[in-house]
Order: sequence, then structure tokens, then C-alpha cells
Amino acid sequence: MHLHHVRIEGRRDALLPPGDLVDSLIHSFGGPGGPTFIVLTGANDQYVQAAGSSGRYILESRDNYGEGFQHLRAGRPGPLSGEKATVYYRWRCTKGIHPPLGCPLGVDAHCVLDLEAVKTALAHYSRTGERHAAFAWHDVTAEHEDHSAPEGEIRAIRPQRSRWGSV
Repeated sequence: MHLHHVRIEGRRDALLPPGDLVDSLIHSFGGPGGPTFIVLTGANDQYVQAAGSSGRYILESRDNYGEGFQHLRAGRPGPLSGEKATVYYRWRCTKGIHPPLGCPLGVDAHCVLDLEAVKTALAHYSRTGERHAAFAWHDVTAEHEDHSAPEGEIRAIRPQRSRWGSV
């Protein structure tokens, strides 16, 4: 599989990146002083993205279907725990309100993964275009829908800042 786009913190976006560049970017992800998020985009704007720091990471994927989508979050096998956890990322907060590595992402504790598992899943996606089967992929689409529409109206999907991922 050939990726269409790679977005990674602190670097220029790469369009149609060669495989060795993708491998290098995945390897740099999560390292000391390295990027805290990465988005790998394949065909039909499907993507896998990861974010985190300090040994705590989240991994998500999105499939786009015309005007709709399904957003999935990877977790350990089994159901969600119901226990909330926070993963921190971004060296520079885009809103200017959090310190370095202080932008919070709230997730179920069952979806907090270690760095090596996330890197393995990213490498698998970059080679195959498929989500890694070692994880349970929980549907979190509702977290990404626009709930501001008045009752009874069709609720629009919240637009992304970029077509290359939502991190």
C-alpha cells in the first residue's frame, strides 16, 4: 500500500511519501523531544492517527463514506472499562492555554496503549492499509459528530481542521 499523506508534529506534511520516509517518521514518533502525534492517510481519506507522550498513547482510525464516517479507537481486547484516563500531547498548544505536553485527550482507560504497540500498528497500516487486528476497535463516532443542531434536524458531522486527520 502507498500512503497518500503523512502529517506529524513539528515537520512539514509529506504527500505521497516514500516507504523509507514513513518508516523514519514512525520511528521518531514518541521519542524524547520527538513528535507527539502522527496521522497516516491512505486511500479515500481513510486514516490512522496516534497521539500521546510519557508512555501513554491513543490510536484511532477513521473510514470516510461520502458525507459520513466511522471513527474507531483502539484498545486492549475486551469491552471498555468505563474508567476515564487522560493522555497528554503537543509540544505547543494550538489554543495557547496548556504547557508543553499538556494538551489533554480524555479516553477510556482501556484505550491507553504503550508506544511500541502503537508504532507496530502504525507500521502495519503503512504497509497494508488495514487496522491492526491485535486491538479491539471501539466505535467512538458519536464523539466526533456535531451535536449543536436543533432537535429534529439532521446533525452535521463536525468539520475537520484539515482533511488529513483530526489530531
